[in-house]
Amino acid sequence: MLGKIMPHQERLILQILGELKKHNCYEIVHLGVGEPRVRTVRDVQAWSTQIHRLQSEPYTTARGQEMLRLVRRFNVIYSDILYTEEKITGYTKEKLTELRSEESFEYSDLEGNLSGKQSYEIIDATNINLPYSSVDFVIAVGLFSKLVSNIWNNLECVLLEMKRIMKESGQALISLHSDYFDEFSLIVNSAGLSMEVLDSSNDTLAGQGRPGQRMIIRLT
Repeated sequence: MLGKIMPHQERLILQILGELKKHNCYEIVHLGVGEPRVRTVRDVQAWSTQIHRLQSEPYTTARGQEMLRLVRRFNVIYSDILYTEEKITGYTKEKLTELRSEESFEYSDLEGNLSGKQSYEIIDATNINLPYSSVDFVIAVGLFSKLVSNIWNNLECVLLEMKRIMKESGQALISLHSDYFDEFSLIVNSAGLSMEVLDSSNDTLAGQGRPGQRMIIRLT
């Protein structure tokens, strides 16, 4: 779906979100999503649909009907610095990039029966226009790379911005190639964040031709 990490690593991120406590609302920001129209390497609609589904679980009514019950709410911002207001308007009107936002559920464990809101927004990772301590999860896949020079050249600034917007219990789930691990670790420490490697797998993505590992890392 995301095109930049292994399929089982995508499932790992979804698993973490799907195991969050029920009856709560969570704020999620996905940085550097990229162009939603590009379906050859990524499918933002499929990814947003998977996250949408994690808000509900199967429920059997008193009449024996199988329904879905809303058990947690995710408000998700899919963002990129290259978006424009014109592009966002286009994305939200196109079926291929339609987001699953505020869908009504007949059964709900939360006040109200609407799932969380999903939206596209313009966000510069070096100067995130979100309030202090307002986000439960930051997701960044493919963002921390020397190929993304504006991020890598301002790495400590980006990490400090992520730290600023995360709640005390918040965390960031990011991808990183093993080539960058040592250098990245030093800057993580200087930013006052902790780092945990959740998965490290051989880079076998088609067309990459690059030795080493693709890693999923948790920052807190």
